[in-house]
Amino acid sequence: MKWLLWKDFKLSKWWIFANVMIISALGIIGVYLTYFRDFPGIILVLLSMAGILFWSLFSGTAHYFNEDQGNAREFLNTLPVQRWKILLSKALILLLENFLYWSLIVLFFYINLLKAQGLPPLTPRIFLTFYLSAILSTYTLSVISLSISSLTKDMPARWFLTILLMMAVLIALQFIPSPPFRVYFPELSSDYIKAEVDLGYIIKNLVSSFVFFVISSFWVERRGV
Repeated sequence: MKWLLWKDFKLSKWWIFANVMIISALGIIGVYLTYFRDFPGIILVLLSMAGILFWSLFSGTAHYFNEDQGNAREFLNTLPVQRWKILLSKALILLLENFLYWSLIVLFFYINLLKAQGLPPLTPRIFLTFYLSAILSTYTLSVISLSISSLTKDMPARWFLTILLMMAVLIALQFIPSPPFRVYFPELSSDYIKAEVDLGYIIKNLVSSFVFFVISSFWVERRGV
């Protein structure tokens, strides 16, 4: 398993490095604009958030189809290791990436907010809740993307089919009821805005993606990576 994790990390290292550099560049420029040019540099940090959301839609697919280089897929299918562990290794690397990217974004977001005036205090509870909810939300998309890719790997127009099936899965998730678990922030709310995070909805989607991941693991174990 350690060897699989190291292999997946090596395959993704330039992808990770590029994303870290982009997030850091936008964050540093945003801090400079906020502190020295009186410009709302936090806009650049929000742009990073949108970028990570878009990245998460295709990250699992990119990681899985990356095995098409050379004879990597054929080699993996001959290894004396359970094939579902190959899929699990990629899921763990995606989790690491999500933590890394959102940690950078939250850091620059907080630095920019320190300059803002008239905002209520952002307590550790607020930051931790939004931080974890952001990670879990994008990781859910990454896991779904990875799982679907394992099902469409031998199909024609597999990228198109993967995106199409992702849309179908995400729509289907909206019809699954969520447990009542909302975190309310009175310090950020007003008469017009109710600040809250629906953790029940986020956890429901994450659990559903893991169920889908298990189904994909059985498929990979039976049909190969």
